[in-house]
Amino acid sequence: MKRVPLYVGLVIAMLSGLVLGYAWLGDNAAWWWIGALSLLSAALMALSGVHMLGGPAGLQAAARRRGGKPLLGELLTRKYRLITRADLERGLAQQRKTRERLGMVLVQMGLLTLEQLAEVLEEQISHEAAAEPAPQPEA
Repeated sequence: MKRVPLYVGLVIAMLSGLVLGYAWLGDNAAWWWIGALSLLSAALMALSGVHMLGGPAGLQAAARRRGGKPLLGELLTRKYRLITRADLERGLAQQRKTRERLGMVLVQMGLLTLEQLAEVLEEQISHEAAAEPAPQPEA
């Protein structure tokens, strides 16, 4: 299922505010309910993480933002689809408590095997190595 870009939720929220304002001034109950439902749907989109990464091109963009290395959670949820976004959130919460590496937390939680983790980490490292400039020989 594709996620809706964040700006769509923001536009809906702004339009909802206009409809609610019009309904408030015009005292029209039908417009008020339309605006209220639109505002609620915009809030739900914003709360459910409506940003869009966008597949492999999005992974490359995320890698550029992080200096060449895509986030482990992005690889696990978007490319390999080994865990769900909810699993990742639970793993990150556990990681904050234990201060362990995310991959090991997910293995301990039973969401990944060591082999799966090794495969994803290998790709993450290869992204990092590809992004680093080659060393220049000294003259």
